[in-house]
Amino acid sequence: MRSSLPVRAAVLALGAAAAVASAPAAAADEASDRSDEIAEALAESPVYVDPVWDSVLTEEQRDDLAERIDDAGLTLYVVLVPLVNGDPWQGEPEALMAALDARLGDSASYLTADAYGGLYGRTTPQENGDVFWAAASVFHNDELADAPVYDQLQHVITLVEEGRGEQEYDELTADLGGPSASEGGSGGGQGEADQGGAGTALVAAAAAAALLAAAGSLVLLVRRRRRPPALPSAAFATAAEGYTERLAERARRELVEVGEELVEPDEPAADDSAGHAELRRALDAYHAAGKVVDAARTPADWAGALVLIRTAREEHERADAIAAGREPGRFPAPCFFHPLHEGRTKELDWRPIGQRRSLRVPACPECAAAVRGRRPPNALADEVDGAQVPYFEVDAERSLWAATGYGALRDDLVQRVLGGGFRRAAERSRD
Repeated sequence: MRSSLPVRAAVLALGAAAAVASAPAAAADEASDRSDEIAEALAESPVYVDPVWDSVLTEEQRDDLAERIDDAGLTLYVVLVPLVNGDPWQGEPEALMAALDARLGDSASYLTADAYGGLYGRTTPQENGDVFWAAASVFHNDELADAPVYDQLQHVITLVEEGRGEQEYDELTADLGGPSASEGGSGGGQGEADQGGAGTALVAAAAAAALLAAAGSLVLLVRRRRRPPALPSAAFATAAEGYTERLAERARRELVEVGEELVEPDEPAADDSAGHAELRRALDAYHAAGKVVDAARTPADWAGALVLIRTAREEHERADAIAAGREPGRFPAPCFFHPLHEGRTKELDWRPIGQRRSLRVPACPECAAAVRGRRPPNALADEVDGAQVPYFEVDAERSLWAATGYGALRDDLVQRVLGGGFRRAAERSRD
């Protein structure tokens, strides 16, 4: 058995949607208060459970876990907190971890739950990845498929204590034919390249997307075996409902604003006038956004509306620059994993854990860092049969967003929406 490592683990539940900034000062104050509350509780016991998840672990089970952690000599914190975008930490486990580190005095390893109800480990500092692989192995362990969270946590603690996380992951995923844990199975940022304008053709990504489309969907690349979520979804649903409302409010407000910016002239400009083509594309994107807003139901839909609104603004800026005799700017493609993430995107080769094939996609700094650190990116979620999954795992026939990567993989998103692609995909998803 490996000697005890100084490992701190936190079990977090991540929510199903994407990041939209709220009032920064208020959010910072709320995050500080909640972080203080959790850190104070952890000073008394290494196991913390948010009140909304009281039923996940009984008091006796919490005491058993705390005693197990102490007896093993591990600095291990179990923190069950449902995280969703729009919460005090903007749905980011790293933000909560950093806040707890600052209050608890040092950096350590963490065990979290992913956005879809399974366990996910993150190791800090990065040189020890056993927590990551121990948590990842639970998903592939048939014996734990329907096990309570308590049993899953006990198993992960055993793997970490004995240093067998990577070994177990490799054994359980050998049948997938993908790279082993020691080979860096989640892919990396090799060959990163700055992204130019949103209309720039992503040759490599488009080619890969075309091949996958011929096979049916991007989902063929990233499909995983479905597991029932280990953590209860009610807290996610409650928090996500409020987040959906905030996204919808933002999209409707921005649609009105961009409509006021794009006042279509009574007499169309000549086809050869400076900036005419860009202005036409801006108007097309605006009308496409309106179609999505009229029919949007999910956070994934509202994110699509916001992407189209952003496209309209970018094309309008280009039209103004050309009309003024200036060089038009180039705008970054949206992040493949989450189109509302901030920051200039770069292309990278991404290979899902347990898969051999990779796809070259644009990623924001946050998601690129996650891929390089062998962590699942904080992807935008969508709903399939009542379960939250990364939007790109949805059948492309039922999701225009999965089929196009919100424009990260194809540059015909506007045309597809205007041609009824969003409506038809939405109808199929309801069948």
